Amino acid sequence: MFNISEDTFTVEAGEKFVFEVNQAEDVTIEADASKDLGNYITANHEEIIINVPETFRGIYKVEFKVIDSDKNDNNNSFLLRVKPPSIGEKEDKKVEQEYEPVSKNKEYYLSVWQENQRLVDLEKKLDNNNSIIIGKSSSLTKNPDIDLRDYFKDEKNIENCSRHQLRIFITRNKYITVKNIGTNTVKYDEKKLKPNDKVIWEKNINFVIANEFIIKLEER
Repeated sequence: MFNISEDTFTVEAGEKFVFEVNQAEDVTIEADASKDLGNYITANHEEIIINVPETFRGIYKVEFKVIDSDKNDNNNSFLLRVKPPSIGEKEDKKVEQEYEPVSKNKEYYLSVWQENQRLVDLEKKLDNNNSIIIGKSSSLTKNPDIDLRDYFKDEKNIENCSRHQLRIFITRNKYITVKNIGTNTVKYDEKKLKPNDKVIWEKNINFVIANEFIIKLEER
């Protein structure tokens, strides 16, 4: 039986929050939330998706019911804290001093490595006009730009990668930023990027997804 304690997750206003439930196809998920946030929820047997409006702020209680094929149900809930965007046009001076913005004279590419092998087919160019989603494909969601589904060497690691795990983009202030939009933690520089956290991508820092894939940033 599915069960979760009333944990608190954090998301920024205007972002999409995905909560994976990973149930069998014959299971029904019913979800709702307080303060009108329920109007922005969709759910299926694999995940609960909340498209948080830009104007929302504060703590919201999300309640959902797992109903199996025998009509047995199990009530669950979690708290969702919605905060203002933290990286954007209003970068503070500390960020501007500590991080180097992208250069007009360089091109930036994401490469994926597995052990010491470069997965050439998964390379993607990053520019100001697009963001890159890394994850694993699913029949229920749009495929990520970099799809790791067919490259796992250890099947046990598949569950450690979300369908949409990382989003990489360039902010208005020209900083390359990595956001964890999945429900699994991603490692970087002996640190952990938890769900809904984001950081500015520093030079020579790599991100590790599902203990298998190393994501590198390359300048050319």
